[in-house]
Amino acid sequence: LKGMVGPAILYLPHGFAGAGYAVAIPIMLGATAMFLYSSRCLLDAWKHESTKSSAASSNNELSTLLSTTQKKKHRRRVILSYPELAYRALGSTGEAIVKTGIALMQSGVCLTYLIFVPQNL
Repeated sequence: LKGMVGPAILYLPHGFAGAGYAVAIPIMLGATAMFLYSSRCLLDAWKHESTKSSAASSNNELSTLLSTTQKKKHRRRVILSYPELAYRALGSTGEAIVKTGIALMQSGVCLTYLIFVPQNL
């Protein structure tokens, strides 16, 4: 997150100067509202999928505990990444779209630094 916010914060004064306060402030507030809403939706999806994964894991542990011949297994923690959530919601196509989006976003951050830093030295 820090790598993505850095270039945007550095370029923000120039954006405000070019757009003017009457346009820039409402756009900034709208973008913030969309960010907060999408973050909330993503967090809700993560909690929902996490709960489902934990329930499935608990059922497997219960059957393991009831079986006297098997050793006690430790509870496996499931880490849900963005691509994993996309896979569960939209299948392999969604996973590919999210992975591509992450790669393009990281490339954009690098390009922003490459453009911004030389212009301001």
